[in-house]
Amino acid sequence: GNAVLNKFHGSKFAAAEIKFIEEKAVVTRFYDDKLGEESGLKVGDIIEEINGKTIEEIITELSKYIPASNKSVKIRNLIRDNYFIRGTKNSLQLKINRDGNIFEKQINLYSFKEINYDYKKNINSESKKWEILEGNIGFVNIGLLTKEDVETMFAEFKDTKAIIFDYRHYPKG
Repeated sequence: GNAVLNKFHGSKFAAAEIKFIEEKAVVTRFYDDKLGEESGLKVGDIIEEINGKTIEEIITELSKYIPASNKSVKIRNLIRDNYFIRGTKNSLQLKINRDGNIFEKQINLYSFKEINYDYKKNINSESKKWEILEGNIGFVNIGLLTKEDVETMFAEFKDTKAIIFDYRHYPKG
């Protein structure tokens, strides 16, 4: 990490990954299952506020530090660098929305060394070229799909309600 950025934004991180889904900050997984469990957060929790500031206020505040062509690219870059759930102190105060129940929760922050990143888990969860998700929705990992796969993939998806193309990875050809 960049020493100047760490001094300013903090070098301590939550063990949770958040992504923006329908313009909400959602916990999508944990980098470390043990620390994730200890945090009391659950996958699917929506983070409404961090240390008393709304997500929108935080985006506006941090925007001046992030070069980007538009808001969605800014948010992607803010998430990539963990701007939302990092800090200089040992904890963050969150306002959480879990299935419509709103509550406050303090979560611990850790140095990079304290988080036991499970890289294998991350690789395995993204190792399928495509799959049919709950609700009969096709999901395609563009980073793994090859030209030769396209016909087979579409044949398998012919009766699905919709198809999600995940472009987080660079396409193969």
